[in-house]
Amino acid sequence: MESRTGLGTFVVGMLGSADRVDGSGLRQELEQWMTRAREHGLEREDVMALVVSVGDACFAERASEGRAR
Repeated sequence: MESRTGLGTFVVGMLGSADRVDGSGLRQELEQWMTRAREHGLEREDVMALVVSVGDACFAERASEGRAR
């Protein structure tokens, strides 16, 4: 949790498996993708909505594959 004067208290997220991300190049690829998204005119909210939408679809597909086995 993080408290910001005049704004409230916020949950501060952390990577659950940061050790798997370090050295994999995933962070660098994501930074490059987000830079391209900004160059194409997307705002932060647009990028976050797109990431959540694609993530939901990918992880839902992965979950359904697990149930089918």
